[in-house]
Amino acid sequence: MTVWKPVRWMACAVNCPVSINTGDLVKRLRRENHSRFQNWLSMRVARNFGFVESMVRLGVSSSLFMNRIFGKKYMIRLTKLIRFIMPSFPLWSKPDPQTG
Repeated sequence: MTVWKPVRWMACAVNCPVSINTGDLVKRLRRENHSRFQNWLSMRVARNFGFVESMVRLGVSSSLFMNRIFGKKYMIRLTKLIRFIMPSFPLWSKPDPQTG
């Protein structure tokens, strides 16, 4: 009977036949493909993820509250307006009745 053990993050460097740590390689390539500001911002988000999560939760709760006050399509209309100004902005979607 084979017992599977969790793979340590260094396994890529240890087991690679050409001595490449693929984890470090991917991190380096991602770092090189982004601007200095993008790298700085991603590190700030990662180091403060608890705070970021709280703010996202507050934003979603506030949006649901606004939908209750101004009507079910309020956030859909608002995000369409914002997207007109900033095309990469995500659109609000209708809630799935299957979810809690």
